[in-house]
Amino acid sequence: MEANFSAHLTKIKLLRQMDQDFDQICRDYEHLTALLNDQENRHVAAALQESLSGLGAEIRQYLRPEIGNNALKD
Repeated sequence: MEANFSAHLTKIKLLRQMDQDFDQICRDYEHLTALLNDQENRHVAAALQESLSGLGAEIRQYLRPEIGNNALKD
């Protein structure tokens, strides 16, 4: 998560503490990232990458001020 969202780590930490759904999205993202790093099968890796892209998009939605928690502006 740090590599892809390094500019937002403080906000992500706060959102994870305040929002169980967001925390689950982040945990899923971290888990799939670990699986992808260990994956040798190209077909499985492609499916994992697609899932990671979707989760990344959800995380970015939470980080947008007009959608996420406005109290947590960067």
